[in-house]
Amino acid sequence: MSELRGAALIAAAGVGVSIGATTVASKFVVGEVGPAGLTFLRYAIALICLLPFAALSSWRRLSFADFSAVAVLGIGQFALLAGLFHFSLLYIPAGRAAVIFATIPLLTMGLAIALQREPRSLVKALAISACVLGVAVAIGERDILTHPRAWVGDLAAFGAAFTGAVCNVLYGTYTRRHGARAVSALSMAPAVAVLLPVLLLIEGGAPAWGHLTVPVWAIICVTGIASAAGFLLLTWALAHAPASDVAAFFSLGPIVATALGVWLLGEAVTLQFLLGVALVSSGLWVALKAK
Repeated sequence: MSELRGAALIAAAGVGVSIGATTVASKFVVGEVGPAGLTFLRYAIALICLLPFAALSSWRRLSFADFSAVAVLGIGQFALLAGLFHFSLLYIPAGRAAVIFATIPLLTMGLAIALQREPRSLVKALAISACVLGVAVAIGERDILTHPRAWVGDLAAFGAAFTGAVCNVLYGTYTRRHGARAVSALSMAPAVAVLLPVLLLIEGGAPAWGHLTVPVWAIICVTGIASAAGFLLLTWALAHAPASDVAAFFSLGPIVATALGVWLLGEAVTLQFLLGVALVSSGLWVALKAK
């Protein structure tokens, strides 16, 4: 694992960039297809992209127990996590939800230690905490203030973060055993199967997407392709590096999203954002150097 750790961390950084980029892209089209429709289309396209990789893998060697575990993790990663996060946005601002969601690295580290998969490290815990603080600073205080019935949204966002942490810790077992290609496709397929009836229930029937323009479809396809690439990188990274190290790069997501907002939407670069970037960068550097 140590020989490939550097490459795995580069892959993890790619995951963080993918999270930020797909977040921004989703903002442009979510009003056209709705959260449920976008989630389904995004992961359906990602699944199509992953199928060729699965065909080249040894997925047929999976035991029923391993296949069931991978399927449950996929439903948690792509259906439960997304559902809880979107539900949280009904009660709290997106910035507040993003900060709570950014605790995934801390939760991942805590679970990995509790399950005796990683050693205790106070330095790494403090460094990852600095990453979470950096996300909070970069997003801005205006999005973290109290909100009516905020506890409901807080619990939902925390549930999404906890679900992500569980998946981070457990995926490594199966990716090391069966490879990232097989695990990526076989975990996403059950999630898409679960998302379809949920979408039909929410829409009250078959969704009407005939009005969508070519640019909207193009953005949806880009988010799907980016999701496939990001998840493939994630599962590969989890096979070759500690889960807490990989999850630490999730902190890049909100930073990249904010930076793209500055570039694409002409938003101002504030001192607060630069301070947040410095905290995340220094936190990542210390966390990856910690033993």
